[in-house]
Amino acid sequence: MPSVAIPLLNLQLMLLLFGKTAEGFGRWGVLVFYLVAINVVTFFVYGLDKLKAKKRCWRIPEAVLLTLAAIGGSVGAWLGMKVWHHKTAHNVFRYGIPLILAIQIALFILFSCGRKPQAVETPRILEQNLIKENKAIMEAASKYIAKLGLLPHPEGGWYRQLYGNDENGKKEISTIYYMLCDEDYSAFHRLHDMVEIWYYHDGEPLDIYVITPNGELTVHHLSADAEMQVVIEPEQWFAAELPGKKGFSLVGCAVAPAFIFENFELAKKEELLDSYPQHKALIERMCR
Repeated sequence: MPSVAIPLLNLQLMLLLFGKTAEGFGRWGVLVFYLVAINVVTFFVYGLDKLKAKKRCWRIPEAVLLTLAAIGGSVGAWLGMKVWHHKTAHNVFRYGIPLILAIQIALFILFSCGRKPQAVETPRILEQNLIKENKAIMEAASKYIAKLGLLPHPEGGWYRQLYGNDENGKKEISTIYYMLCDEDYSAFHRLHDMVEIWYYHDGEPLDIYVITPNGELTVHHLSADAEMQVVIEPEQWFAAELPGKKGFSLVGCAVAPAFIFENFELAKKEELLDSYPQHKALIERMCR
């Protein structure tokens, strides 16, 4: 039965292709069920029409038989012709049904091949793009470190003193470059009798957490799209981090009057928690 084997193989191929696709696109399950159902119905409709032909009674119109093939039942129609020996002498069916089946299989294969690479390749392309993006970001950070002569900061990140950092307290202002990268953060600290201003220069957004003496918390978003300057008053506890934990953020910090270390106080976690228990999660994360 070679003539029957060919459509059977095509049916198996079609079901296999739809099954594979249904695994990746669950919504196609309904389509798989429809195709199986329409082909089974078409197969038996062709058999019924053959039986009616033998009994010389009312026949199913040929337009209906062709329509069943055209709407997805071409495999069932082809099998019906071969198994029931029906319509094999009619050129419209003899050549039309195989043509319809070939077109349907070709269209599906083309569509399936166009969809599957998208499901497989897109995550890999996204991963490659992220790697390239992260590499470019860190290369930019390295260039700034070299260009500006930044040094590792004792509290994390990188810095370079620019003006007024001679510790004699005679300057009206002192300034530094400061850079945080990835998971680096500036721990909670405060300044006595000095105002500090942070200026955004480049890189990722930076979150600055400020707790006032009465316990009010303000989160400043230092970036090109939000605040480009943030002022921290004396006696306010503050800390900073990259919310995305990736990339770098380059800022400038100015202190007025000029910074002297005796006016700097690094927070002790336990004492800060006793004073502001409502901010427990933040204090535990942003204290060393």
